[in-house]
Amino acid sequence: MKDFTSLVRRYLILVFVCAACSVGLAPSAALSANDVFDPDTGYRIARYRSPTPSDVPGGTAIDIGEYDKLVKAGAVSIDVMIAEGAGPDPQTGAWRLSKERQSIPGSVWLANVGLGRLSPQIKAYFEAALKRLTEGDRSRPIIMFCLADCWMSWNAVQRAAALGYKNVYWFPEGTDGWRDWDRALEAKTPEPIKVAAGESEASVDGPKRSGLPLGEKTVTLVSASGERLDIATVTFTEAADGTARSFTVSLDPEKFKDQFLSMRPFSCIPGKKEMWCHLAYPYELKRVITADDLQDLEYALLFLFKLHTAYGIDAWNGLYFKLEADANGALTGTVHEADFNVLAAPPEKGDLRPIPHDVLSEIDPVKHLFARIEIR
Repeated sequence: MKDFTSLVRRYLILVFVCAACSVGLAPSAALSANDVFDPDTGYRIARYRSPTPSDVPGGTAIDIGEYDKLVKAGAVSIDVMIAEGAGPDPQTGAWRLSKERQSIPGSVWLANVGLGRLSPQIKAYFEAALKRLTEGDRSRPIIMFCLADCWMSWNAVQRAAALGYKNVYWFPEGTDGWRDWDRALEAKTPEPIKVAAGESEASVDGPKRSGLPLGEKTVTLVSASGERLDIATVTFTEAADGTARSFTVSLDPEKFKDQFLSMRPFSCIPGKKEMWCHLAYPYELKRVITADDLQDLEYALLFLFKLHTAYGIDAWNGLYFKLEADANGALTGTVHEADFNVLAAPPEKGDLRPIPHDVLSEIDPVKHLFARIEIR
């Protein structure tokens, strides 16, 4: 295992340098290898949709012809694409989806197992599913895929190899390549997560939200050292049945400065090393939150950071606050990094929120100008 991890570390440094050159990142805007790859495991932890290498440690890259031969010989085909929606149902373990997934016929969808960092629940889900699908035979061929230019299947190959599976294959073209070869896709649902008897919602989805704000609240950004800046107000209105809140957000113009960056106007908060620019979500939002769904408000508080050494502003440098509500109705959240390039084109019909929580990257709280947000 140690030798395998060392190999991955050496490999990812080369991959990162080549990838940065291929997409034309300016040196001042490029992230370090540790921002994109986990330094301990070598797995990709950010910007999953970007050009991938031609091979993968621990596995073998294949084309569509080799895919056919392997499946005919009994290989297990696994789709590792993330599931967009509310996650697994705490009672049944079935995934609650907001977006349908069209995948390769005959494959099995193991949702979220290609992310760079897995929760203990998803890790156990992956290990148990591999054992079941291979009937305990670690020499049985396994094929991992998601989309084209998708690092999640690259991660999953290595994760399976680290578990001792000896014949792991990577189909890097994924469902995009399958479709480009004029082959039919079919609707898939992810394999459910096993829920232990008596398991509570808190153990599946994290702490259960219990309160919602009402009336006018102040939005405060807080640095890692405790410095506070009030930047906006949010006015919450109760829905007729009392189970939801509609809201409007008003930025404080005195806390923002107008900037024209990369041919677009932004309202930005200055800092010593970087500025934070509010990114107004450009597509439809219902602007409604419930105790179990705070994402509309999260989308109203998106930011991009710009280092002072950078020439323009980069959609890769997204900042996303994942919110939670406490029993008193206060909302708080820690900052995560995310790639907002997905917002360059309108989302598919019915998909109002194309940035799922599973693609967010956790970061060191001292890295940026602010570490968390409070709405109270």
